[in-house]
Amino acid sequence: MSMPVPLDSPDEAPEYDYPHLPGEELDPIMESTTHSAWCTLLVQSAQHTMAGTGALVTGNTPFVPAGEKYHTAPDLMVLPGMAGREFGRYLVDEHGVVPSVCVEVVSPSNSWPRLERRYRRWLQAGVGEVYALHPDRETVHRIELIDGEIVRTDALGKYSEGMRMAFVRSDGHLALCCPGGRTVGLRADPFGWLLQEQSRADEAESRLADSEARAAFLEAELRLLRGEAD
Repeated sequence: MSMPVPLDSPDEAPEYDYPHLPGEELDPIMESTTHSAWCTLLVQSAQHTMAGTGALVTGNTPFVPAGEKYHTAPDLMVLPGMAGREFGRYLVDEHGVVPSVCVEVVSPSNSWPRLERRYRRWLQAGVGEVYALHPDRETVHRIELIDGEIVRTDALGKYSEGMRMAFVRSDGHLALCCPGGRTVGLRADPFGWLLQEQSRADEAESRLADSEARAAFLEAELRLLRGEAD
């Protein structure tokens, strides 16, 4: 169900609207291990689902909409047509392409006025899909700008065209569906799955080699018997 959100008085808008160390304005920092884990999971999953589309998937990269100086740093950003490119920061005025998706992993230090300001900037810049993920609540909302108001809608179970995946619940926890054909959450170990698949492949190859060796032995035995019969 859509829910209009009242606008609060915005706090002072800094040019670099994210946490950073003194003098390191173009180097956003993440605020917790959970924040880092979700950023990693989002970026790696979307890199897989968006492979071959020509899009660049990145995260925690400074982003400046057209005609602005204000920097934000979406925790996930999808840039159509930018695959293979590298950016220290992404300026729409320079590159001409608006991100198709921005995701904010909400930290406890975030105030609503600051979040509302970020969402509004992204949406007004033309970002097609904006999401807010709350790790502590394990919830996710689609953020839209409707009649000038920020509106949040539960995004659980809704497919994202811009990421080619969906936010779901798995074993009671927030997860992504379905990178690699599986539901992936923070507790998943995709590299462990690779080891499992490699082990299965090795076992299958070993069984095939044994079968081929057995077949060769039987064929040799048959030729021998035929020779004795002649």
